[in-house]
Amino acid sequence: MSEEIKQGRVLSIRGKYIHILQEGEVHRCYLKNSFRRQKTDQKNTIAIGDLVLFNTNDQITEILERKTLLQRKDPLNPRKRHILGANIDRVYITFAVESPKIDIPMVDRYVMAALKGGLTPIIVLNKIDLLKDKELITSLTEIYKELDIEIFPISTYTKEGIEELTASLHGHLSIFSGPTGVGKTSLINIIADKDFLVGEISAKIQKGKHTTTYSSLIALDADTFIIDTPGIASFELFEMTKNEALSYFADLNNPLGPCKFRTCSHTHEPSCMVKEAEKQNLLSPIRLASYQNIIENI
Repeated sequence: MSEEIKQGRVLSIRGKYIHILQEGEVHRCYLKNSFRRQKTDQKNTIAIGDLVLFNTNDQITEILERKTLLQRKDPLNPRKRHILGANIDRVYITFAVESPKIDIPMVDRYVMAALKGGLTPIIVLNKIDLLKDKELITSLTEIYKELDIEIFPISTYTKEGIEELTASLHGHLSIFSGPTGVGKTSLINIIADKDFLVGEISAKIQKGKHTTTYSSLIALDADTFIIDTPGIASFELFEMTKNEALSYFADLNNPLGPCKFRTCSHTHEPSCMVKEAEKQNLLSPIRLASYQNIIENI
């Protein structure tokens, strides 16, 4: 008699055990040893959202081809990729505007990674109640709406913007990702009506203490799923050239004409017309500074 093979989706990964959702049931599975022996450029062989085949012994026999991918450069080994999630529709790039202060180049690296991986990037700006001057929110909203990227300024404290954000999740498989301490777990608590551990912010280093220690997939209804991920300290792009990075900054196309040097990177060269356009308020200084930071770190 042939062995029964089932297909499911990875819900969470805890050590060697991988929880698989299959037709409403959760199976605790593990990878075949052959997977663990494979030498690849992946830090993690399997990721949240992966579609897999497993047998009656709860052994994962195959990881199906991924349709979308959110990945970053592994902080400990830049030659390897760290896959944050697979087969996802949307990534909700979650940052705080204060405490800790927003890292705009990191936001843009997330956007670039999402677009490259076939996901729809959506930006969530939390803790807007902490800002006395709303000019930053206005500027960022204008910048990203011009790029056709949806942006949700919210407050988990006052609940402002939460209803609109929650409505946007319906019918999608989405991943929430961002730095530690930005209020992501509190946001997931509200959206999913659950009570996960919420951490405090370290005022000394302005980085949040980790509260989510592993990624997990949460079902909001039959058609809506969200993935909560641990906060991260860095997000560097994997396999991204400088020319490719420039293609994600089409809004910096120069209204003053070409630069003196055809290969101008718009970072340090003389007679750079992009930098001149920024001086004349024809280009966003926020976007140019973000682009220069990304280019210099590739």
